[in-house]
Amino acid sequence: MTRIQRPLTSTRIERILAVPATRGWTVAFGVERSGDRTFTLVGELDLETAPLLRETVWPALMPSEHLRLDLRGLTFIGSDGLRLLIEFCQTIDPGHVILLNAQTQVQHVLRLTGVLRSSNLILGWGT
Repeated sequence: MTRIQRPLTSTRIERILAVPATRGWTVAFGVERSGDRTFTLVGELDLETAPLLRETVWPALMPSEHLRLDLRGLTFIGSDGLRLLIEFCQTIDPGHVILLNAQTQVQHVLRLTGVLRSSNLILGWGT
């Protein structure tokens, strides 16, 4: 069964990319415009979906713009998702990668793997 949830934010969604995954989940990336771009992730960020997020983020991101990832709907992050976050941190201007609303299990994985120690990463709450 494929499941798509609407992003839980108050800003206007420009586009939603919903991608069926083989395990019956769908990951949806919502691109919002409210100053900086916010990508709202729903589902799993793994081998199948990380390349799709990469293909969505890079063309949409403007120079010197913050990358905001709203993770409240992210239920799983695999090694490919972690690798993509590290790539963002190494490529985007310092202090410009912001992770919002990460669920406890996702925060735990980010902490255990050391991704949260990146000097370019900010973990926060809100829209």
